[in-house]
Amino acid sequence: MRAVCLIPARSGSKGLKNKNMLFFDGKPLIFHTIDAAIDSGCFAKEDIYVSSDSQLYLDICKNKRNKYNIKRSRVIKRYNAVKFSRTRFF
Repeated sequence: MRAVCLIPARSGSKGLKNKNMLFFDGKPLIFHTIDAAIDSGCFAKEDIYVSSDSQLYLDICKNKRNKYNIKRSRVIKRYNAVKFSRTRFF
């Protein structure tokens, strides 16, 4: 059995809009999260998934880091969505 990594990346942050795409140390914040998953050695690159309500986020992540992305429905994109509901579409 292989481990998979599911990274939720919501575009509608309450505090800082589109914070996952803001640059920190030369790259978007979401790339730091993806790189940490890769560098951990726990997951194969093809087993890292990004789940987002934003097609733009998914396109950027697909082109730059990983090829598997999951578009979340509007029902579970809210900040208070339970974690289980995020994985339901996985």
